[in-house]
Amino acid sequence: MGDSMALSEGELRKALGRRLAAIRKSRGLVQEDMGGWDINPRYYARVERGEVNVSFEKLVTIAHALDTSLAHLFLVPFESKRALATNADELLSVLLPIIEK
Repeated sequence: MGDSMALSEGELRKALGRRLAAIRKSRGLVQEDMGGWDINPRYYARVERGEVNVSFEKLVTIAHALDTSLAHLFLVPFESKRALATNADELLSVLLPIIEK
């Protein structure tokens, strides 16, 4: 990512993890509740800490568990005042490299 405003892979994982935690907490859920969606709570905790790469399929499951859309996970600004993506084209540019790995 040559753009100085772009997030590094590690920053992307951490920003996504913070977003997931915020959504989960806003729903009144704890990490252990993710087990009901066949998501190991220990694994999910590592996702929220930005320690692991999440597969596209697992992100879809997490979005369902949190009763939100996959796009919503990426279209919301974070505390850095930068958004992971601001429109569909940018969202695709963020997701495609991850999906293609």
